[in-house]
Amino acid sequence: KALKFIFPIGEFSLKFSSEVKPNLFAESPYGKIVPVARVAENQYQVNWIEDVKRSSNGSAVVRLFEEEGYSTLHKVQRDRAKASNVKSITDVTVTTEGAYKRPWIKAELKRQVKVEIITLSPQDVI
Repeated sequence: KALKFIFPIGEFSLKFSSEVKPNLFAESPYGKIVPVARVAENQYQVNWIEDVKRSSNGSAVVRLFEEEGYSTLHKVQRDRAKASNVKSITDVTVTTEGAYKRPWIKAELKRQVKVEIITLSPQDVI
C-alpha cells in the first residue's frame, strides 16, 4: 500500500510571564485546530495530519491560541468566516521533516533479493 498521510511533528520553546501555563491549541498550516502538548518546562510539541502529496521539507508557521482564542477560532471556522481575523497569542515557525515519497519495499523482500544475489555463483548464471 502506498503511504497517503504523514504526521509532521514540530517542537518549539515558549515561555510565559505568569506561572499559569494555559492549555494551548494550534491552527495547523492547513487550517485544522489541534491540541499542543507540553513535553518539558517551556517546551511544546504540535503535530497534524498532512497529505503526502502536499507535504514538504522545511518549516511551517503555526498559530497558537489559548482556550478562549480556540473557542473563537472554532466558531469562526464553523461559520465559514475568515480565520485570519482571530488574533493568536503568537505565531511559531516550526521545522518539519518531509516524507519519504518513493515506493516502499518490504524489508523481507529486500533481504531475500540480497540473499539470492549473494548465493548465485558464476556457474549458476551460465
